[in-house]
Amino acid sequence: MSFELSPDPQSAYRDLLPHLGTAKKIRVTRSFWKEELMNGYLMGLSEELGVIHCFDDFEPDGYTIFRLRDVVEIRSSAFERHWDRMLLGEGLLSGLEVNLSVDLTDIKSAVHSIDSNHQFMIVEVENNDAPDGWDSYSIGQVAAFSDDELIFDDFDGRGRWDDVPSYLLWKSISLIHFKTPYINTFRKYLTGTPSAEQDRSSQHGEQ
Repeated sequence: MSFELSPDPQSAYRDLLPHLGTAKKIRVTRSFWKEELMNGYLMGLSEELGVIHCFDDFEPDGYTIFRLRDVVEIRSSAFERHWDRMLLGEGLLSGLEVNLSVDLTDIKSAVHSIDSNHQFMIVEVENNDAPDGWDSYSIGQVAAFSDDELIFDDFDGRGRWDDVPSYLLWKSISLIHFKTPYINTFRKYLTGTPSAEQDRSSQHGEQ
C-alpha cells in the first residue's frame, strides 16, 4: 500500500503514525532531491519531526531525524515486506531495540538530546537550488546554542577540526543524522581541538 501525501505536517503525521514502532520497513520520499528517499524503520514521531533507522540496502546506516513538512510520499508495500524478511533473516535489525532518547518537539530539542546522549552528528541545510543540493553539510558536535542558531564545530575530510564553528539557523536545518557508521568510525581518528574547547582553554589561561 502506498500513501500519497502533500507537504503538510498534519497529513504526514496522520499517515506516518500507523508505521511507528511496527518493525515494518517504509520508504519516505522527501521534497529535496539530494536525499529524496529514505528507507528504514520509523522509531519516533511528533507533529513536527520523525526519526527513522535508515538502511542502505543491507547496511544499517544509523538514525535520521527529518521534518514532516518535507514528506511528500510514504510507501509500505510488498517490496518493503520482502526487505523485512531479508533483514530479519540476516540478523540486521538489532538497531530497532536501541533507546534513542531524542526529544522530537522541534529541531532545537532534538539537537539538545543528541548532544546530551550521543554527542556527534551530521546536520544538513538542504537547498534544491544549490548545485550540490546543500547550503550546508556539517559533521561534528555542538559548540553552543543560541535562540536562532546552532553553533557547530565541524571536522573535515582529513579528520581535522575546523578553527571556527559554523552558524546554522534552526529554521533551515532539514536533516540530522546520528549513530551512523560514518560518524562512529571518523570520530575515532580526529585530530586537533574543537573551537569551543579552544575557547574554554583560552579563557582558562587568561584567568
